[in-house]
Amino acid sequence: MATFKAAQFTSYGGPDKIVISDLPIPTADEPDSVLIKVHAASLNPIDWKRAEGMMKMLVKESFPLRTGYDVSGVVSSVGSGVTKFKVGDEVFGRIGQAEVGTVAEYVLSTEAKLALKPKSLTHVQAAGVPLTGLTAYQVLEKSNFASKPSRKIFIPAGAGGIGVMAIQLAKHLFNAETIATTVSEAKIDIVKDLGADVVVDYKKEDYTQVLKDYDMAIDTTGETKQQFAILKPGGTLYSIAALPNSEEANAVFPVGFFMGKVLDVLTYKLRWAANSKNIDYHYLFMSPNGTQLAEIGNLADQGKLKVLVDSTFPFTLEGVRDAFARQKQGRATGKVIIQVI
Repeated sequence: MATFKAAQFTSYGGPDKIVISDLPIPTADEPDSVLIKVHAASLNPIDWKRAEGMMKMLVKESFPLRTGYDVSGVVSSVGSGVTKFKVGDEVFGRIGQAEVGTVAEYVLSTEAKLALKPKSLTHVQAAGVPLTGLTAYQVLEKSNFASKPSRKIFIPAGAGGIGVMAIQLAKHLFNAETIATTVSEAKIDIVKDLGADVVVDYKKEDYTQVLKDYDMAIDTTGETKQQFAILKPGGTLYSIAALPNSEEANAVFPVGFFMGKVLDVLTYKLRWAANSKNIDYHYLFMSPNGTQLAEIGNLADQGKLKVLVDSTFPFTLEGVRDAFARQKQGRATGKVIIQVI
C-alpha cells in the first residue's frame, strides 16, 4: 500500500507533541473529492490552539490529530463528479473541518472548497491566502460594508495574517474610504503600502483615544469591548477572537444544549455591552468557499493583492515544530509557511 508523510499531534500540547507519520494515501472515492499533492501549507492560530486544547469547548479531538487547513498544490486525482479541476491543475484552498491535515504530502478536499491557484503567486505565497483571505472577505460581505455611509473601517494588527488580507480586500473589493490599523513603528510603512490610511503605533498611542466615528471594526485581537468605543452608533463589529454564542457555535460545531448555555453565559456581558452602545455585534466562523477564493485570487493576478510571507520552514520534524513555535509567538509579519515541495 502506497503511503505518504503527514504531521500529527500525539496528544494535546505544544510542538514537542508533533510527529511525522506514514499513512496510506487517500483516494478520491466520493464524487466531489479532490486529492491534492501538497506543495505548501500555511499555519494559522487555530492550528496551535486546537493542538493545545483551547477549543475543547467546541471540538472533541481524537489523537493522533492531523493539522493544517490551508493548502496549495497540484491535483493528483478527482472524484467522478468533479468538473472544475483535472489532474495536474494547480489549486489552493482552505479545506473543511473533516479533512484537516494540509501539513502533509497529500490531503483530500472537495471541489467546492478549492480554486485554481493564481498564476502570479508561487505555491508558498498561495498557501498563505485561503483562511485569512476568506475570513476577511466574509466579514466584509456579511456586514454589507460596501453600503456603509462613510465606509470607515478599523482593522487592528494590520501586519498580521488577517490584517494583511482585510486591508487589501476592504480597499480593492469593498470600496473602503478610510482604513485604520495598529502596528508597531517598524511596520508602519508595510501597512501603508497595503492600503492603510490611518496607522496608530500601539506602543505609543491608545487607538481608542485617536479613532472615532468608524462604521465597522474587525476584532482580530480579542479587544472587543475597547473597539466599541471607536464605532459610531449603529456601527458594526465582527469578531474572530472572542467567543461565539450557542447559535453561532451550533452552526459549525454542534455543541449540545449544556455547552450552548455555557457559551451564552460567557458571551452575555459582551453582547449586552454591544446592545447598550447600539453596536451590531457578531462572531464569525469562516466557511471554506472556492468561488470567493477565486475572486480573491483574481485580485492577486491583477496586481492588487500582496501576500506577505513571514517565514518558510521545511517539511521535516524540526521544521514543522519550528513553524508552530513561530506561529504561536504572534509576532509574524504575514504568514508562516511550511514548504513541502
